[in-house]
Amino acid sequence: MALSASDLPAMYSLLTDSLSRELSVRKPAETALAQSENRPGFCSCLMIGSRVSEDGASNENISISSPNEVETAVEDE
Repeated sequence: MALSASDLPAMYSLLTDSLSRELSVRKPAETALAQSENRPGFCSCLMIGSRVSEDGASNENISISSPNEVETAVEDE
């Protein structure tokens, strides 16, 4: 089932909770997000969620991290 505009408040809440320092709050939110990431509309919800807060009054950005691979080369001199 695709995510829609009616899912935005829940997605915003999950994203906010996934940034919590409290493990008991963060882990369930991360699990729920992982289960939602393959649903159609997930990326759209992330993009909209990064612009509009739950009450529509804030332009708070949500940080989304992705793993980066860094390669280094060591040359023998």
